[in-house]
Amino acid sequence: IVRIFYEIQKEVPSKLMMVGEGPEKEGAEQLCEQLGIQNKVIFFGNSNEIDKILCFSDLFLLPSETESFGLAALEAMACGVPVISSNSGGLPEVNKDDFSGCLSDVGDVAKMSRDAISLLKDEHKLSQFKVNALETAKLFDIQNIISDFLKTIFVDNFFFEVCENEPWYAHGWRVADIVIRWKKVWVIWEIHPSVAKRFDVNLRIGFFEI
Repeated sequence: IVRIFYEIQKEVPSKLMMVGEGPEKEGAEQLCEQLGIQNKVIFFGNSNEIDKILCFSDLFLLPSETESFGLAALEAMACGVPVISSNSGGLPEVNKDDFSGCLSDVGDVAKMSRDAISLLKDEHKLSQFKVNALETAKLFDIQNIISDFLKTIFVDNFFFEVCENEPWYAHGWRVADIVIRWKKVWVIWEIHPSVAKRFDVNLRIGFFEI
């Protein structure tokens, strides 16, 4: 991160904000002094106000060598901050290259620096990437994830696989949709036309708490 920022600050007036404590913090501080950029780098230590720090950020640097999912990147994107990251692990699933940010091979400091400088120098592109980052983060909203998950279990797996030869349950209804609202999972059952005609009802709705 420090070496990427070292290249950025040569081209764009900027500050680097680093959050967290860890075994690499001391080495990062020493490297900043060696490069002569210690006055341009702020070490916050541990903080419970990451969202407030991100609100003052234009880019989020995440050159991870290993990354399982990319939660840190997603948190930044949820605050409308584009991500300059490696393509390690699950990062490509979260950070969409040349859309919500930029991806590079692990260790490619030169490309990450170029990508960051290019974005910071292009105000229009940076603004669009901020919008894209936020929109991409919304895809991972808990309600969307739960809804897709439940639909996969109830509709795709259970209904279409188990009952593919018998499209209607024996009781004359099937799961039509699942909606997440007000911390409840609303399951909408579609009533078979023959049953609906008899009881003058087309849909049946039920819910359970989440």
